[in-house]
Amino acid sequence: MQLRRTAKLALPVFLLLGAAGCDRQPYSAPDARGVGDVRPYVTGEAALSLTSDGQFGGAALTANAEPDAIDSKRAIALAEAYIRTFGKYFQETWQEQRGEALTLAKLRASRVAFASTPYEPLPKNVHPGLRKAFGSYYLVWFTEDGDPSLLLAVAANNGDVKIDSDGQLLLPKLSGGEFRGQGIPRSQSAGAARRFMPLTPEQAVITLGQASGAKIREVPELVLLEISNAPVTAAWRLVLDRRIPIEGAPLSETQELLVTTDPTSRHTVAAADQPAGMNYPLLVVDGEGTEGRETTVYVALRPGARIRYEKATPRMGGGL
Repeated sequence: MQLRRTAKLALPVFLLLGAAGCDRQPYSAPDARGVGDVRPYVTGEAALSLTSDGQFGGAALTANAEPDAIDSKRAIALAEAYIRTFGKYFQETWQEQRGEALTLAKLRASRVAFASTPYEPLPKNVHPGLRKAFGSYYLVWFTEDGDPSLLLAVAANNGDVKIDSDGQLLLPKLSGGEFRGQGIPRSQSAGAARRFMPLTPEQAVITLGQASGAKIREVPELVLLEISNAPVTAAWRLVLDRRIPIEGAPLSETQELLVTTDPTSRHTVAAADQPAGMNYPLLVVDGEGTEGRETTVYVALRPGARIRYEKATPRMGGGL
């Protein structure tokens, strides 16, 4: 189950509005709290980054933030203002995704991680909302009475988004792509197994550690997928302490995998054939900052970035 924006021809509108559809199918959903001891599955830098409660610290999960991005504290502040300002318009949708009532006033930010984009910055004449949509995001987890309840994606280049003296959000004239919300199901709630479930880094580590018998060596890195995937579906890039055998992919072994939110393709590896960039139909604006026309724009990938992945099944074994 993946949240996808839409077909390419309608890409600009859906990226600006932040709309998404969710194909629903049964699967074994991980516990939304991320319950489980991650320490047996980590070593090296990953082990050193754990807090006393066995979770990855916020500093470690945002260390990959780009120099021109807003910082994590600002991302949290904007996310909180977004809920105060626009939450009432999305509350019904978030409740449907969660499977039970959601009290906006009781939501509290609990953790944040930085999700890196695979794309180079877009030309400045492209609509600002689309430049944000193709950029990086912070993912902010919110809890209600200690239970993970809402995941908000906050664009990393939201420097032009303000908060007024009443705590209300002020969006720029040409807006879009600033935020994306997703309700988090309670694992014990009715129908939870049929709902989209975001993954915490601890869930990703335990999932791969149990499947492979290897330990995760580096701090989990949150990476955004190809642009047709919503930012809340960002996957965790994990580097193991040794190469492990895999099945279902051209490679026979690997030391690096993505753990995704898609239950039909939980573990993936980067395909050997990666494009240098792709053409997308995007909105451009004129010099006065008004919306203009749609045109084809070539969007380059960052050096070493990947957008094509193949399903892989990790197996026990492997060596140095």
